[in-house]
Amino acid sequence: MLAHKRGGNHFPVRYLSHSPPIILSISKVGTMSASMPPLQ
Repeated sequence: MLAHKRGGNHFPVRYLSHSPPIILSISKVGTMSASMPPLQ
């Protein structure tokens, strides 16, 4: 999962569209770690 998130920043966005708050938080942190602004 992490490999896919690191490979494409579009994956987390689509995934968090229908994911529990836990995954959403992880995806948010992952997006920020990818030197990108929080997608909200």
